Amino acid sequence: MRSTSRFLLALVLVPLAGVAFRAQSEPNAGTERAATASVEVPAFTHIQLAGRPPGTVVGGASAPIHSPVLIGMPLAAGLGLRITATGLVSTRGPVPNVSADGDPQVAHVFLGTFGTGGIAGLRVKQGALVGIFLGDRINDNSLPASLNFRGGATDLPILKPLLQQPFLVGRGETETAGRDRTIVVPSGATRLYLAVADDDVADNNGAFTVESRHRGCAGAAGKPHSGSWHFVSSACRTSSRIHSDHP
Repeated sequence: MRSTSRFLLALVLVPLAGVAFRAQSEPNAGTERAATASVEVPAFTHIQLAGRPPGTVVGGASAPIHSPVLIGMPLAAGLGLRITATGLVSTRGPVPNVSADGDPQVAHVFLGTFGTGGIAGLRVKQGALVGIFLGDRINDNSLPASLNFRGGATDLPILKPLLQQPFLVGRGETETAGRDRTIVVPSGATRLYLAVADDDVADNNGAFTVESRHRGCAGAAGKPHSGSWHFVSSACRTSSRIHSDHP
């Protein structure tokens, strides 16, 4: 729900580097609250290190130096998130020149499982902003299908990833039409991490400035209610698992 009458109630610093958490009022929302989290995502972060303890090594990256950025905001199953990103990164040289949608001049990079277990692979443009939802713990015995963001997949306005299944975030818009992209929180998610897509992140430069906000509650089938996104309600907390649109 959008309204010009929203006003800032508080600014609370989350104990995470570069993260700001803001609670905002919403007209006719009762006691519910919208939330916005702002973070900086360095180019040298690796999505496969999400939720992993210090000392974990993935290719040439290691935790916590190359760990993804944890987004400090409340999550609920069925909740729609609007995530936008500005800034530039570089994966092939010292000068940042790639937006959060990824480098169109480079072949899509596949971020494999690297033997870490539990976290699926992802095919996406190199340098793109990517994310992953995790529960309180990673289930190393469960490996979702790897998503492939080539062709029409970049134009999906609603993404419904599973737990432990990396996905494209990009600049927050569909690639062709520039429509707002909504990402639906899966059942069981308690953490959201963001990183930059590259199989060798150690020599990357730059960073994305990212803002994530609650957009509203999706229906049980992952569809917007009556063609629009409603403000967070108790229905979000009881909705069933929402599956991915991708093969």
